[in-house]
Amino acid sequence: MQKWEYKFLTVAHPNSYTGIGVVKFVDGEEIENWGNRDWKATQALDELGQDGWELVDTIWRVDPITSMDSVYILKRPKE
Repeated sequence: MQKWEYKFLTVAHPNSYTGIGVVKFVDGEEIENWGNRDWKATQALDELGQDGWELVDTIWRVDPITSMDSVYILKRPKE
């Protein structure tokens, strides 16, 4: 039976009209100075995809600070 490992990206969407988000947490660990970084969700997904990660679900939630967050759930086969 195939075993999987999972990764969770929390993405802030301060301007939910553009749909462009910035990664602020990876597996529950906050990215230092995430508000000043430019690691866009699309870039993160491209980089992780090259490492074998596959997006399996997205959860949207309201955040009182950034207004809108999403959690991207990824998986890849466990080696």
